[in-house]
Amino acid sequence: MTRERVAVLEGIGFVWRVPRSGGVKPDPDRWRKYYDELKTYKKKHGHCKVPQRYAENPRLGVWVHMQRVNYKYRKEGDERSSMNEARIKELEEIGFVWQEENAKFKPDDTTWMQRYEDLRKFKMKHGHCRVPRGFAENPSLGNWVSSQRMHFKKYKEGKKSTITENRVRALEQIGFQWKKKNAKKRQQEQPSTAAEEEQENEENPLTNEAVGNENDATMFAGAENDANETAQILLDLRSGRAAV
Repeated sequence: MTRERVAVLEGIGFVWRVPRSGGVKPDPDRWRKYYDELKTYKKKHGHCKVPQRYAENPRLGVWVHMQRVNYKYRKEGDERSSMNEARIKELEEIGFVWQEENAKFKPDDTTWMQRYEDLRKFKMKHGHCRVPRGFAENPSLGNWVSSQRMHFKKYKEGKKSTITENRVRALEQIGFQWKKKNAKKRQQEQPSTAAEEEQENEENPLTNEAVGNENDATMFAGAENDANETAQILLDLRSGRAAV
């Protein structure tokens, strides 16, 4: 670059240092537009953690990411940041999280996958995912199940959590319930007792056998479909692909 060329460029208003707001001059109206969209997202999802590749509104995901970037630059003392105190206050008022999700708080995928597999086996054996906290066969599994509910609650509140969208999908695929039901409530929902079922079986042995065979076939087909869907979810988890 020669002095003559520098002079020509500066003569037409060329800017040598691009502001750290993504190369675009800060626009208050544009910022307000996306801020309002973020509030709508918060109202719908309960948090402000918009994925950077948010399929429903890709630009909102990028905008949220850039707020964190400019906040970081401001903290470093860079005056070219478009972030200011007023914007910080407005974002924090709606529960904005400045740290990118899982930037430093990374879930342990290996341990999680092991526990998830244990839960799938429990479901196959018992027909549900309600692992008691003091489960004798696998004490750590009961604690892990309780921990998933706790982290899911934090996730919905926009707080730091090990739960991710793929993990939510994987757990729900095998019938995991986020709210624990007490024994009394389950009994009200399922009033039929073992004694009543046994009496019914004795009265209709042939019908019961036919129904049992039909149920076995249905269960097998359902299990095969569930296995295929769960396998795809597990592949997503292992490859680290985010569900959006």
